[in-house]
Amino acid sequence: MPSFLEIISVIFNITSVLFARKANIWAYPTGLLGVSIQAYLCFADWGLFADGSINIYFAIMSIWGWWMWGKPENELSIHPWNASEKRVAWSLFFIFLFIFYVVLVRYTSSTVPLADALVSAASVSAMYLMAKKATEQWVWWISIDLLSVPLYSYKNAPFVAAQFLIFTFLAYSGWKKWKVQQTTLLSK
Repeated sequence: MPSFLEIISVIFNITSVLFARKANIWAYPTGLLGVSIQAYLCFADWGLFADGSINIYFAIMSIWGWWMWGKPENELSIHPWNASEKRVAWSLFFIFLFIFYVVLVRYTSSTVPLADALVSAASVSAMYLMAKKATEQWVWWISIDLLSVPLYSYKNAPFVAAQFLIFTFLAYSGWKKWKVQQTTLLSK
């Protein structure tokens, strides 16, 4: 049975993705609340140490993304990732995959170090791309969501597993919506 905090976290997180899908700045304050609660649950209840850490990172990036998206529209618009963003995203992924995995294996009691590290490292890149309004962030989120469903099911967090299943469909929908907006912006 999901806890009250798990339910509240899921509600805020789904609301955040719905706002992100619309490229609405409210994605960040609602996400900040959801990920803060989820970070607590990862550490206190589920033993997902890398994912708990990544939720702290999400909270920090929510503040940065909130600031980035608050700039005038002509400074930051939906776009395909550029070469620099691609390099940064992949570099962040591989660096954090290594760091998370080593830390989880050596210093924690994690029962799923590779899965936890993989989801968490990909999340670092996805959140960076989201703050930059790069359309490819949605592809990263879809992959993360698909990996998170069995991870949270295994950790006996069915409500969060269901959240990630919902996120998969929302991310696909967001990707399609942003592709249309990106095409419209590029054709102007």
